[in-house]
Formats: sequence, structure tokens, C-alpha cells
Amino acid sequence: PSTRDFMIGHAKYFAKTSLRFIFKDNNLPLLINMMYHLIAARSLLLKPSKTVERYITIPSISPSSSLPLRYQIEQTAAISIDSFQTMGVYHFALGLLSAIALKERRQASERSALLVLTLSSVGQTWAHFNAYWNSTGSRYTYKALQEVGSSNVFISLISAIALTKTVRRTGRFI
Repeated sequence: PSTRDFMIGHAKYFAKTSLRFIFKDNNLPLLINMMYHLIAARSLLLKPSKTVERYITIPSISPSSSLPLRYQIEQTAAISIDSFQTMGVYHFALGLLSAIALKERRQASERSALLVLTLSSVGQTWAHFNAYWNSTGSRYTYKALQEVGSSNVFISLISAIALTKTVRRTGRFI
């Protein structure tokens, strides 16, 4: 074989062997899931107003604004903050689920945790892409899709691969 084919063959073998090693015990996928969800929970729970400022364009309130408009803008910001805090609690629960699965080390609990983590990350990814495709050029969804959606796709792939390997190894899905 040519040098190029030789190098491509070695690269494929290295990638295949590396993936087998990384996903062998599901330690790394569970650890990545735990870190991702706990970091997301921290940013959403501790500073939801910064998240609102970053992803949602809320017009500033001028002194000349009418009282109903001012009230509506304030309520929109409050509801957005509450929504982001709720998402933070959700991420915190998923991070704890990953930590418990890492601690327990039983195949049944690991399989169940990976199923929940995979379904939740696929659901989040679907929600981000659905919001992007249904919007009419909204700046919020594009920025969120770039920053949050891409990490969700990464977590979804890692969780799905780990779940598939676990199901093959144990022969059971649930």
C-alpha cells in the first residue's frame, strides 16, 4: 500500500481503538455528562439575569414609557429568569444522576442513568433545533443554538454511544 493509505489505515485503527478504550467502562461519558450538567446548572442557577441579558433582547425601560408597557417588560424579564432557574434545577438533577451512576457502578443503574441522560440531551437538542427552524430570524435562537446547542449535540452523541455500548454488553435496554 501507498504511504497515504498506510497512514489512513493507522489513523482509523487509532481512532477505533481510542473510542473503544474511552467508552469501555462508561466512566468518561458519565464524567463528561456530570461536568456539563453541573456547569450549566451553576450558570443558570447563580446568575440567571446574566443569561437573560445574553440570550434575550429585552428593550430598556425609558422614563417616558407607559405604565402597562413598563410592567410587561419587567414581567417578561422576571418570567425569563424563572425559566432559566428551572432549567438550572433540571441540569443539576441530571448532574447528580451522573454522579450517582459513577458512584454505584452497577450495570442496571448505569444503564438507566445513561438512558435518562441520552433521552434528556436528545430532547434538549431537538428543542434547540426546533426553536431555530421555527423562528423567523430571531437573534436569541441563533446565538443559543451556536453556544448551547452545539454542546448539547456533543453530549447527546457521547451519551448515545455509551448507552449503545452498555446495551450491547448487557443485552438489555431497560
